[in-house]
Amino acid sequence: MMTDIIKEYKLIEREIDRYRRDPDEIIDPVIMATDNNVRTVFADFSGYPKLENKLGYYRIDVDDQGNLQHTVCRRKDIEPRWLSFTLAHELAHYFYHKNVEKEWPNPPLIVDAFSKETSNNEIEQICDMFARELLMPSNRFINGVSYYRGIFTDLSDKTAAEYLANDFYVPYSHSYTRGVELGKFKNG
Repeated sequence: MMTDIIKEYKLIEREIDRYRRDPDEIIDPVIMATDNNVRTVFADFSGYPKLENKLGYYRIDVDDQGNLQHTVCRRKDIEPRWLSFTLAHELAHYFYHKNVEKEWPNPPLIVDAFSKETSNNEIEQICDMFARELLMPSNRFINGVSYYRGIFTDLSDKTAAEYLANDFYVPYSHSYTRGVELGKFKNG
């Protein structure tokens, strides 16, 4: 099962490669969305029970001319550290349908609703991996771990993840997971 996740992830990771000119470059998901005609909006999720605990969602609609319209909606009251991460995650759904499934579900449809809780759903894992690589490039993250461990010789994984979450301005949970993915932190 994990090999399928990696294989499918590699199909959407190519989108990062199209933008990244330097292996340490952090890519702004707003630019990627704009370049791919994916609208980004902030919305009030109150009054929608299915979205109550969600940070954002990716939606496909049909416009008046019959063209597909792709939109990423984020909570208007979202915590700042989750802003870029949520957009990058939802944008990954767009690339997933474009590059892996190579077809669009029948609109109108909310394809995904993203929450802070880690999901075992393979597509959600792929989208999280995409967001982590987009916002915390491998080389730059590894160099950050080395930098902090060079200053603080007995630095715990948890503390290193906190420092790196601040450096990259991402949620701590995803900073820690990035360290695990790259073999720099212990799983757990």
